[in-house]
Amino acid sequence: FHTCAARDDGAVWCWGLNNHTQAGGSGSALVARAVAGVSGAVEVAAGYLHSCARRSDGSVWCWGENNHGQLGDGTHFGHRPPAPVPGLTNARGLAARNAHTCALRDDGTVACWGYNGDGELGDGGSGERLTPTPVPGLAGVAGLSASDFATCAATGDGGAWCWGANGYGQLGDGTRVTQRSPVRVVALGGVTACDATPGEPGEELCNGLDDDCDGAVDDGVCP
Repeated sequence: FHTCAARDDGAVWCWGLNNHTQAGGSGSALVARAVAGVSGAVEVAAGYLHSCARRSDGSVWCWGENNHGQLGDGTHFGHRPPAPVPGLTNARGLAARNAHTCALRDDGTVACWGYNGDGELGDGGSGERLTPTPVPGLAGVAGLSASDFATCAATGDGGAWCWGANGYGQLGDGTRVTQRSPVRVVALGGVTACDATPGEPGEELCNGLDDDCDGAVDDGVCP
């Protein structure tokens, strides 16, 4: 119920519901207003009750509710003035939704923090993380996107990987199974994956992957 924008002068302006200071300042903002305490912003992401901004120096600053650690400062204490996420100095992308936040680092890896009840942090576990936690096995990432209980990453090879809740098939892996670690979105971007693990042939299935590692996808098994 709130919206934020990063302006070309590096300021962040927000408007809408502000019951947990997610829009900065106090009281609901019916028009856009500046968020005091953050500058040099090049990107901003809004969660449900929190907001985060990425600055040109690679740092990430967050404010608002912190009941699941979504501010990434190692506590459960919310705060109005934006504060830096400790130890995160090389971010070049940002995504936030509901009560979790993820950052794309300049080395192509991803770190996430906050609520993790549906595996939306991608670290293989289920407990919330109060500080940035790496997403294992994920590299070469070019962009991030987050939904309420899931996260996806676009990779430089034209593919995409997703993790988290999957009751409606939102991870695109051909199942409705919650995934706590990244899974490839099948049949997207013309990427030929060899059983999703190069060099380890398996039985060919109709799933958008080259399971038997012969260079062809779904050959002889799809109608």
